[in-house]
Amino acid sequence: MNEVLTQFELVGDLSQVVTEESMLIWNMRRKPLAKTNEWGGLSLEQRIGWLEARLYRGTQLHSQERQNGIYHMDATNIEDSSSFYCALGEAINGPGGYYGFNLDSLSDCFCGGFGAIAPFVIILQDVDHEWCSKEGYFQQLKEVLADGNVTLVYS
Repeated sequence: MNEVLTQFELVGDLSQVVTEESMLIWNMRRKPLAKTNEWGGLSLEQRIGWLEARLYRGTQLHSQERQNGIYHMDATNIEDSSSFYCALGEAINGPGGYYGFNLDSLSDCFCGGFGAIAPFVIILQDVDHEWCSKEGYFQQLKEVLADGNVTLVYS
Protein backbone atom coordinates (compact mmCIF):
# COMPACT_ATOMS: atom_id res chain seq x y z
CA MET A 1 0.00 0.00 0.00
CA ASN A 2 1.40 3.39 -0.95
CA GLU A 3 1.57 6.03 1.72
CA VAL A 4 0.76 9.58 0.87
CA LEU A 5 2.24 12.26 3.09
CA THR A 6 0.47 15.57 3.27
CA GLN A 7 1.64 18.77 4.84
CA PHE A 8 -0.86 21.28 6.03
CA GLU A 9 -0.94 24.47 8.03
CA LEU A 10 -3.57 25.13 10.66
CA VAL A 11 -4.46 28.79 11.01
CA GLY A 12 -6.75 30.15 13.70
CA ASP A 13 -7.10 31.94 16.98
CA LEU A 14 -7.28 30.76 20.56
CA SER A 15 -10.17 32.19 22.51
CA GLN A 16 -7.71 32.98 25.28
CA VAL A 17 -3.96 32.97 25.75
CA VAL A 18 -2.55 29.84 27.37
CA THR A 19 -0.86 30.86 30.63
CA GLU A 20 2.54 29.68 31.80
CA GLU A 21 0.80 27.96 34.72
CA SER A 22 -1.49 26.11 32.33
CA MET A 23 1.46 24.82 30.32
CA LEU A 24 3.27 23.74 33.50
CA ILE A 25 0.19 21.83 34.67
CA TRP A 26 -0.47 20.46 31.17
CA ASN A 27 3.02 18.95 31.14
CA MET A 28 2.49 17.57 34.65
CA ARG A 29 -0.77 15.90 33.59
CA ARG A 30 0.45 14.11 30.47
CA LYS A 31 0.07 10.82 32.29
CA PRO A 32 -3.14 9.74 34.04
CA LEU A 33 -3.37 10.79 37.67
CA ALA A 34 -3.73 8.05 40.25
CA LYS A 35 -4.02 10.05 43.50
CA THR A 36 -6.59 12.58 44.62
CA ASN A 37 -5.74 16.09 45.84
CA GLU A 38 -2.60 16.45 43.73
CA TRP A 39 -3.77 20.01 43.12
CA GLY A 40 -3.98 20.70 46.88
CA GLY A 41 -0.55 22.28 47.26
CA LEU A 42 -0.80 24.48 44.17
CA SER A 43 -0.99 28.27 44.26
CA LEU A 44 -4.15 30.06 43.10
CA GLU A 45 -2.59 30.70 39.67
CA GLN A 46 -1.53 27.07 39.37
CA ARG A 47 -5.02 25.82 40.35
CA ILE A 48 -6.49 28.01 37.64
CA GLY A 49 -3.94 26.45 35.27
CA TRP A 50 -5.05 23.01 36.52
CA LEU A 51 -8.64 23.84 35.55
CA GLU A 52 -7.56 25.29 32.19
CA ALA A 53 -5.50 22.19 31.41
CA ARG A 54 -8.63 20.08 31.85
CA LEU A 55 -10.37 22.17 29.24
CA TYR A 56 -7.53 22.02 26.76
CA ARG A 57 -7.20 18.28 27.16
CA GLY A 58 -10.78 17.95 25.98
CA THR A 59 -11.34 14.42 27.28
CA GLN A 60 -13.51 13.19 30.09
CA LEU A 61 -11.57 11.28 32.68
CA HIS A 62 -12.85 8.00 34.10
CA SER A 63 -15.94 8.41 36.26
CA GLN A 64 -16.06 6.97 39.75
CA GLU A 65 -18.63 4.31 40.29
CA ARG A 66 -21.93 6.06 40.94
CA GLN A 67 -23.64 4.88 44.12
CA ASN A 68 -27.29 5.91 44.13
CA GLY A 69 -26.40 9.33 42.71
CA ILE A 70 -24.23 10.25 45.71
CA TYR A 71 -20.73 11.71 45.30
CA HIS A 72 -18.38 12.24 48.23
CA MET A 73 -16.28 15.38 47.88
CA ASP A 74 -13.13 15.85 49.98
CA ALA A 75 -13.32 19.52 50.94
CA THR A 76 -10.09 19.52 52.95
CA ASN A 77 -8.24 21.79 50.52
CA ILE A 78 -11.11 24.05 49.49
CA GLU A 79 -10.30 27.67 50.19
CA ASP A 80 -11.73 29.45 47.14
CA SER A 81 -13.72 28.82 43.98
CA SER A 82 -10.79 27.35 42.00
CA SER A 83 -10.09 24.75 44.68
CA PHE A 84 -13.83 24.00 44.90
CA TYR A 85 -13.94 23.11 41.18
CA CYS A 86 -10.76 21.03 41.45
CA ALA A 87 -12.34 19.01 44.29
CA LEU A 88 -15.72 18.78 42.55
CA GLY A 89 -14.21 17.44 39.33
CA GLU A 90 -12.29 14.88 41.32
CA ALA A 91 -15.36 13.79 43.33
CA ILE A 92 -17.36 13.16 40.18
CA ASN A 93 -14.72 11.98 37.69
CA GLY A 94 -11.80 10.73 39.78
CA PRO A 95 -8.26 12.15 40.14
CA GLY A 96 -7.76 15.11 37.82
CA GLY A 97 -11.42 15.00 36.79
CA TYR A 98 -13.31 17.99 35.43
CA TYR A 99 -16.79 19.25 36.30
CA GLY A 100 -16.76 22.97 35.58
CA PHE A 101 -14.52 25.93 36.36
CA ASN A 102 -17.08 28.67 37.02
CA LEU A 103 -20.84 29.00 37.57
CA ASP A 104 -21.71 28.94 33.85
CA SER A 105 -19.56 25.91 33.04
CA LEU A 106 -20.95 24.12 36.10
CA SER A 107 -24.48 24.66 34.77
CA ASP A 108 -23.35 23.30 31.39
CA CYS A 109 -22.02 20.14 33.05
CA PHE A 110 -25.50 19.36 34.42
CA CYS A 111 -26.65 18.81 30.81
CA GLY A 112 -24.46 15.72 30.43
CA GLY A 113 -21.22 14.61 28.86
CA PHE A 114 -19.06 15.46 31.88
CA GLY A 115 -19.88 12.66 34.29
CA ALA A 116 -22.80 13.01 36.70
CA ILE A 117 -26.17 14.08 35.35
CA ALA A 118 -28.57 15.73 37.79
CA PRO A 119 -30.32 14.95 39.99
CA PHE A 120 -27.56 13.84 42.34
CA VAL A 121 -26.16 14.53 45.81
CA ILE A 122 -22.73 15.90 46.72
CA ILE A 123 -21.61 15.19 50.28
CA LEU A 124 -18.94 17.69 51.34
CA GLN A 125 -16.54 16.01 53.75
CA ASP A 126 -14.11 17.90 56.03
CA VAL A 127 -15.61 21.29 55.17
CA ASP A 128 -14.04 24.58 56.22
CA HIS A 129 -17.28 26.15 57.43
CA GLU A 130 -15.71 29.62 57.39
CA TRP A 131 -15.36 29.52 53.59
CA CYS A 132 -18.82 28.01 53.14
CA SER A 133 -20.51 30.55 55.40
CA LYS A 134 -19.17 33.54 53.48
CA GLU A 135 -21.73 35.53 51.55
CA GLY A 136 -21.06 35.95 47.88
CA TYR A 137 -19.63 33.30 45.62
CA PHE A 138 -20.43 30.23 47.70
CA GLN A 139 -24.02 31.43 48.10
CA GLN A 140 -24.28 31.79 44.30
CA LEU A 141 -22.73 28.36 43.90
CA LYS A 142 -25.34 26.79 46.19
CA GLU A 143 -28.09 28.47 44.14
CA VAL A 144 -26.68 27.14 40.85
CA LEU A 145 -26.44 23.64 42.34
CA ALA A 146 -29.99 23.82 43.65
CA ASP A 147 -31.29 25.13 40.30
CA GLY A 148 -29.48 22.23 38.62
CA ASN A 149 -31.25 19.75 40.93
CA VAL A 150 -28.09 18.96 42.88
CA THR A 151 -28.31 18.59 46.65
CA LEU A 152 -25.34 19.75 48.71
CA VAL A 153 -24.89 18.05 52.10
CA TYR A 154 -22.27 18.90 54.73
CA SER A 155 -20.75 16.14 56.82
